[in-house]
Amino acid sequence: MRFDLNTCPKQPWKNGGGTTQELAVGYSGDALLWRLSMAQILADGPYLVFPGLRRIQTIVEGAGLHLSGPDQMIAVRPLQPVAFDGAVSFYAALRDGPCQALNLMFDPTRVQADMTVLFGPQCWSGIDETLLYCARGSVRCGAETLAQEAGIHCTGPVDIDVSSGAVAVLATLKPVR
Repeated sequence: MRFDLNTCPKQPWKNGGGTTQELAVGYSGDALLWRLSMAQILADGPYLVFPGLRRIQTIVEGAGLHLSGPDQMIAVRPLQPVAFDGAVSFYAALRDGPCQALNLMFDPTRVQADMTVLFGPQCWSGIDETLLYCARGSVRCGAETLAQEAGIHCTGPVDIDVSSGAVAVLATLKPVR
């Protein structure tokens, strides 16, 4: 399944500090397994909590932010994925203006997930369920070519070719056994 940031509707945050666009989602019956979304973070403020979920976040535009929680601080820098518990109440402080964050939220009791950034030129192959987002340039995934701000969800073996100068964010998903 392909997705494109330019065609996904924006949902405003309750606190007015940004918007979210859902790119892809996986369910088992009515239970959420995982959700990939893009957040436009426009102002400092509290992060929403998601009890029972883990989060992996990668800044794809802007200088990043600092997350302050009750017992921890996390520096979220551009193109460096960070993982944290979705149940923790964080306050986000932008580093130098607005930013965009690609977020993967998942149920850790049902899904193992990882996120990595691929810098072109680079090739990658895998057999796990994957979510691929092209942050810059163009990326080939099998027979599909993705332009900037487009992505794809693949459920079988996949070969990825990141063109020279391009940047892609790859998330892999495996069922917990």
